[in-house]
Amino acid sequence: MPTYVSEVNYASVQDIDFSSARKLKENLDGKIDALTPDCKADLNGDRAALFVKDDEVEKCRPTTVELSTFYAKLNHCSVKPVALSLQDDYAGRPVCSKK
Repeated sequence: MPTYVSEVNYASVQDIDFSSARKLKENLDGKIDALTPDCKADLNGDRAALFVKDDEVEKCRPTTVELSTFYAKLNHCSVKPVALSLQDDYAGRPVCSKK
């Protein structure tokens, strides 16, 4: 046992990882290498790499028809979702129930 370790907690054998420090580091490096570039940028604190160009955002933005359909479906929930209280068309309406 290393000299800096003063206490060892009890644990079941099945819960103890007997891997060496080198193997643990290899496993961690493998997991980091498998991350997407966005996740890596987030881990490194590189927020600028996470920003997406406006035209890419525009491609993903739902159309007015898609949003209307989504809100209409939400309005048929048995409980009123909070997102509807932010929409003028649904804010004052009672919840519609499926019967």
